[in-house]
Amino acid sequence: MGRFIRTDRLRSEVKCYPVKSERECSSGCFSFFGLENSSPGTHSFTAAGYAISHFTIVDGCYQVPAGCEVDLDKSNSTKVYWQFLPRNADNSRGATIRDVISKLENAMTLNSEQLRNRQIVVPLSGGYDSRAILLALVKLGYKNILTFTFGRPSSPEVTLSHSIAKKLGVNWHCVTYTKATWRRLKNDPEFNRYLHFCSKGISVPNVQVYPALEQLVKRGVIKPDAIVLPGHTGDFVSGGHIPAELMYSYDDVEQLQHLGNVIVKKHFKFDRKLRKSGQTPEYLMAQLRERFTHYAGKGYPLATMFEAWECSERQAKFIVNSNRYYEFFNLDWFMPLWEDNFVDFWVEVPYSQRKDKKLWIEAVEQLWQDVTGEKEPLGHAETHLADWQLKWKHRLDYFFDNNHLLQLVPFSRWLKYKLHLSNKNGSLYGYLADVMLARYRLGKPESPIWPK
Repeated sequence: MGRFIRTDRLRSEVKCYPVKSERECSSGCFSFFGLENSSPGTHSFTAAGYAISHFTIVDGCYQVPAGCEVDLDKSNSTKVYWQFLPRNADNSRGATIRDVISKLENAMTLNSEQLRNRQIVVPLSGGYDSRAILLALVKLGYKNILTFTFGRPSSPEVTLSHSIAKKLGVNWHCVTYTKATWRRLKNDPEFNRYLHFCSKGISVPNVQVYPALEQLVKRGVIKPDAIVLPGHTGDFVSGGHIPAELMYSYDDVEQLQHLGNVIVKKHFKFDRKLRKSGQTPEYLMAQLRERFTHYAGKGYPLATMFEAWECSERQAKFIVNSNRYYEFFNLDWFMPLWEDNFVDFWVEVPYSQRKDKKLWIEAVEQLWQDVTGEKEPLGHAETHLADWQLKWKHRLDYFFDNNHLLQLVPFSRWLKYKLHLSNKNGSLYGYLADVMLARYRLGKPESPIWPK
């Protein structure tokens, strides 16, 4: 029998292998391979927030991408056995709101053994995805449910989260974040250890849920045998990330250049110079040609290739990777909105119903009406703000971020970037990418990010 390393559809477990010794390894391989000074892994890590394809930021150590299998006995050849490839056509009969609700409930039912007799924890935001999971749980009769949110108590997200939990009669906790929250964590060795635990030389770590989990676990609010059901990522599978500019037939491999340009514009957000140049890195183009050349002329719009790329890259390596939070605190987790049958259902839904998450939003609002009896739609937390408020909130995010996340970023770096005096990205994740890469280069990935 051959030697294979295989990931699931979303790379729920990180698997790596050192190229030279051709055996599977874990994050331990990062201690005995040197870093490349300039490689596809290091560039995409600092430009997008994750190392794309099979690369890592470690020379000689590769990762197994989502939905892939590596044959160690055949020079580490990689086979892609699954990709998210929605038809995005409008020639099918379409789906109904009841179809969506039924698929969501089935996703819960198929995994009922995991949920039975355990505390079920739902991180409840002001969006549709976590709300849908909570509504389905209540409708199916689950009782031992805990919801939580975090941030500024007066924020639209916290306010809406509280009103949802109160209406449904479920336990709700809000963990308040202040500037002092992040000042404390800067000097916390456990927080620095978490950053490396989450990153593993592949992804910039998510941090925003960490303080809430730390407090709720420490206080015993979240039980040791709890299972967490995060809302990742209903807005993606239901069509919320489809770029309208790519909704034309993919008939020629030359069109992949346009695809590459759109990926850089939307996902390589931390490299302002690259985005302004209008160019696409050759390593990204090589990946697109390898993955998608044989789909040309087979009836897919180019937008489908974009969704397939985002699924295996950003969704797997940044969004799904954020579940390392729960693993770090020894908690189990399960993503109902990425259950195989639920995802396969959305692959066949026509573009007209996936565009702008149209069918998904209608289904969640209907489920709200079914469970609560209220006909008035709740909407999304962001819809409670006017356009001008959203615009200024984004421009002055250092001061108006409801979670105070930018307290982890030096103010001078943020200001210089906003004023176009520097190309060093001023966002939290752009900053973390740079400083974490610097620590890996020093051979000290777990050393403090913020020295005292």
